[in-house]
Amino acid sequence: MRNLEAAYLSADGGQMERSATRPAGGIARLDLATVEAGSPVICVNGTDIGRVAAVLPDGFILERGSFQERQTYRIPATAVGRIVGTRVVLNIACQELERFRTN
Repeated sequence: MRNLEAAYLSADGGQMERSATRPAGGIARLDLATVEAGSPVICVNGTDIGRVAAVLPDGFILERGSFQERQTYRIPATAVGRIVGTRVVLNIACQELERFRTN
């Protein structure tokens, strides 16, 4: 099956945007290979919610909060809407994060 990927230069500074790839007749998946530890994570409404701590085969670990009050979340790849430049933009609202919390 052939993957179709929407990739284009956006109007906001010419950053490359990658959206989910969809095999013909399959479920959309986003290639997280370009995501690195330290990349900012944004909710669907545009709020910066934290940073990528580690990339996993099926998602990534999100860290937010101060050193003493660090919160971690295991975000599945299905919750990623797109990657813009170095930013990971989720397809969920900030209020939905609690279901992914690990600590």
